[in-house]
Amino acid sequence: MSRTLARLGLVAATGSLSLVIATAPATADVDGGTDNSGITIGASEEIPDDSAPPESDNTTGATAPIYHEYNACALESAALCYEPAVCPDGQNEVAFWYTDPETGNILSEGTYCPGEDEAAEPATITLGMVLEAFRRIPLHAAELAIEPPDGRTLVNFETNFYSPAAPLERTVVILGQRVDLHITIATYHWDFGDGTTRDTTTAGAPYPALALTHNYRHTGRYHPRLDATYTADYRVNGGPWQPVDGTVTISGAPTTLTAVEAHPTLVGYGD
Repeated sequence: MSRTLARLGLVAATGSLSLVIATAPATADVDGGTDNSGITIGASEEIPDDSAPPESDNTTGATAPIYHEYNACALESAALCYEPAVCPDGQNEVAFWYTDPETGNILSEGTYCPGEDEAAEPATITLGMVLEAFRRIPLHAAELAIEPPDGRTLVNFETNFYSPAAPLERTVVILGQRVDLHITIATYHWDFGDGTTRDTTTAGAPYPALALTHNYRHTGRYHPRLDATYTADYRVNGGPWQPVDGTVTISGAPTTLTAVEAHPTLVGYGD
């Protein structure tokens, strides 16, 4: 097996989410699992981070995977090799692997015969590969918060809407190399449930800011919802941050909001 081909057989990377790409990009599979494209998605966990992507402390890519090799064994026990693996031309077969420089975890491994192919630089990761990985990461719908709370508001009242969503950090492995993604919401599509909508680039704010409000003109039950369009920046092996060429839109589930009229009630007389 050549080093070039073996390099495409990858194992899970470290980080909050592991995603392995072994072939060319395919149609996104947001439900996770493994499909015919050879892409596997592991567990996902949100990691709030209110800061922007940090400046790279190593623009030369010095944190690329570390290469190792030794003579392969056909028959071995513990640390002893009883029978070296031999190539068709009689030379010893070579086993190799790449490790993450930060964790020591194996990223990819395989064997090759000397002269089969020369050592190559890490494969080039294209924008399309990164976009495909971004589209396959499970993303949650943005949380919709409404004030007053408890699903009730007043007619002709400034009902407040906002979303407390935080940026997400994800790490994936593409062609044996670590790719970090800093994911944020670029646009919010607010559907107020009464036939009116609004698009913003900000998330609104809780009371008393009242950055995004809506007046319901009639009593009744409404079903507002929030759709979020995510964008991302990425870096390869700790290099400089770059924008992902594409977005992912996640539709939120409707919530129930009842608008009622306020009626004045006398509760007592003053002295």
